[in-house]
Parts: sequence; structure tokens; C-alpha cells
Amino acid sequence: MINRTISILFLIFIGLTSAVFFVVALLIWLLTVAFDRRLVMLHLFSSFWASLYLWLMPAWSVHVEGRRKPAWRRHFVIVFSFLLNGCPKPRCSISRSLGGTCG
Repeated sequence: MINRTISILFLIFIGLTSAVFFVVALLIWLLTVAFDRRLVMLHLFSSFWASLYLWLMPAWSVHVEGRRKPAWRRHFVIVFSFLLNGCPKPRCSISRSLGGTCG
């Protein structure tokens, strides 16, 4: 029963914060689209937004392989593998051609 309550509260939290963060993201887009063609500020905010839910839910974890400091002017392909056959963590790998490891 406690797990169900925590899940419901967390889903309500996601719904409320998503509405607020969407408005903030829209404002960032409106303020930066004219001079930031690549929308770097919006990307950074969106990355924080997504990471927030991972930080606040201890049952969710992510294992990243091949992480290094990205070059902001290059394109990257990031692959997520959600294995349900006994692997407890989603795995993220950056393509070998970009210097990461595939696993």
C-alpha cells in the first residue's frame, strides 16, 4: 500500500512540475530562439528537467557507459537500452565511432 501511495504522489509531482517546467521551457525558447540557433540553453534546461525526476526517485537509476565531456559543436547519437530480462538498470551507451563503448 505504501508503494502505491508513493507512486501516486510521484506521478502527481511529475504532472505538476511538467506543467510548470513546460512554461519555463517555452519562455526560454521565446527569449533565446532569435540569437541561439542551436538552442543550447533550452537543451540544458531540458536535460536538468529530465534529470530531476531521476534524482528524486531513488528506485530509478541509470548506468552510463562511455561518458566523457561532449564537444558542443559535434553531433552525438545516444542509445538507450531498457533491458527487462533481469537487468535492473537502463544502460546508455555512446556509439563506438564517437569514442564510447557499446554494451
